[in-house]
Amino acid sequence: MKQRIVLAGVLVILVVAGCAPAAPAPIAPSIDQGRQIGLPEGQIVAPQGPVAPEVPAPPAVSGVGGAPEATDQAAAAQGFGRFIISQAQMTIYAENPEFTLIQIEDLALALGGFISNSQISRFEDQIQGLISIRVPAQAFKEARRRIRDLAQEVAADQVSGQDVTEEFTDLQSRLRHLEATEAELLELLTTVRERTQSAAEVLAIFNELTKIREQIEQVKGRINYLDNLVTFASITVQVLPPPEPEKVEFIGEVESVEDETFVVNGTTVVLEADAEVIGEIEEGAIVEVRGLRHADGTVSASRVEVAELLAGEVESIEPSFQGRTLVVQGRTVILGPGTEIIGALQEGSQVEIHGFPQEDDSLQAARVKVTKAAPRWNPGRTVRQALAQLTLAIQGIADLAIWVLLFVLPTAVLLSVPVLAAFSGWQWYQRRRRGAAGAVSSDRPMV
Repeated sequence: MKQRIVLAGVLVILVVAGCAPAAPAPIAPSIDQGRQIGLPEGQIVAPQGPVAPEVPAPPAVSGVGGAPEATDQAAAAQGFGRFIISQAQMTIYAENPEFTLIQIEDLALALGGFISNSQISRFEDQIQGLISIRVPAQAFKEARRRIRDLAQEVAADQVSGQDVTEEFTDLQSRLRHLEATEAELLELLTTVRERTQSAAEVLAIFNELTKIREQIEQVKGRINYLDNLVTFASITVQVLPPPEPEKVEFIGEVESVEDETFVVNGTTVVLEADAEVIGEIEEGAIVEVRGLRHADGTVSASRVEVAELLAGEVESIEPSFQGRTLVVQGRTVILGPGTEIIGALQEGSQVEIHGFPQEDDSLQAARVKVTKAAPRWNPGRTVRQALAQLTLAIQGIADLAIWVLLFVLPTAVLLSVPVLAAFSGWQWYQRRRRGAAGAVSSDRPMV
C-alpha cells in the first residue's frame, strides 16, 4: 500500500511540474539576472539590442513540495533583448590570396575570435583560399569592415541573421521546471529512504530522476550550443585572385577630362604611358577607345582616336551591305548598325557627322545629327535627282550595249558558222548534181 502511495506521489509531482505554466523569463538576462535564475556561468549571455520597458510579473505559481516559485525568477528580470545568430558570406579579390588568408587569421585572433576552417587550393595555376572565422558578436561589423579593407575588390558580401530568442527563452523555462522537478524527486527520495527504506520505491524514484537528469543535460547542451552561436558570429570568406583584364573597344562621348584620365559614357578611362592618341581629347568629343578593362571597372587605354567632324548637306542616301551610305560634301559616309542618328535623316538635310576616316577616305560615322531638316521642295535636289535618274538610264543602256557586243554578238557568230557551212555545202552539192545531169543529156544521140 505504501509503495502505491509513493508511486502516486511521484506521478503527481511529474504531472504538476509538466503542466505548470512557464514563467515569463527575460529574453536576454543580464549577468546578475542569470545568476538569480540559476544559469551556469557559461550560459549567461549579455543582452543584444534595445531594452524593452519593464513589465509586471504575473501571479505566482507555487511548485509542489516546496519548489521555488517561477515568478521569483521572472521578477528579477529588468529588461528584454534579442538573441541573434549573425553570419556573413564574402567573396573578395586579392593580389596574394595566400597572404590575405594569413591576414584574416590574424584579424580573427586580434578581435578575440578563432579560426574554424582554412584551406588553400590551386586552380589553373592560380591560388584560391577559403576561410571561416568566428568573432565576438560585438566585433562582427568591425571584422567585415577590416576584411573589406584587405581586398582589392569585394565581389560579394551577404549578411544573414537568425533570431533564436523564442527557442532560447523556451529552453530556459524548460530547464527551470526540470530542475525544480529534480529537486522534488531528490526530496521525495530522501523521505522514502528515511521512512520506508523500500528498495522498489527507491528504484522507481531513481529511474524517474535519471530520466529528468537526461532531459536537463539535453536542454543544457542545446542552450550552450545556441549560446556559442550567438556569442561568436560566423564569417566565411572566399579569396580569389583578381580576374584577367578584358580587352575592350567602344565609342562614346567624353563627359569630363582631368589630366590623363577622362570619363566616357560613365566609364573611367586612364591613358597608358605609351598610349596612342589621335586628335585632342576634350569634353563633348566623340572618341574610340581601345584598351583593357580591369576588375574595378576602369579601362587603361592603349589607343584613343577622336572622331572627325563633317558638316554639310546630305547629297544622296544609298543602301549598302553595311547599312546605308551618305554623300556629304562629296565624301562617302558609312552608317553602320552602331551609328547614332539624331533627327530625321533625308536627302537635303543639314547634318553634323562625327566619324572615323577609313583607308579609302570614306568616313565611318559614329553619330549623325540633323541640324536642319530637308526642305519640302528643293530645285537643286530635284535637278540632281533628275540627273541621277538620267545617269542611271544612260548607264543602263551602255551596260546593255556592252553586254550585246561582248556576249550576244559573239554567240550569234559562233552559232551561225555551222549553219553557213551547211548551207554552203548544200549549194555545192546542188551545183554538182545539176552539172552531172547536163553532161548526161549532152551525151545522148539526137533522134
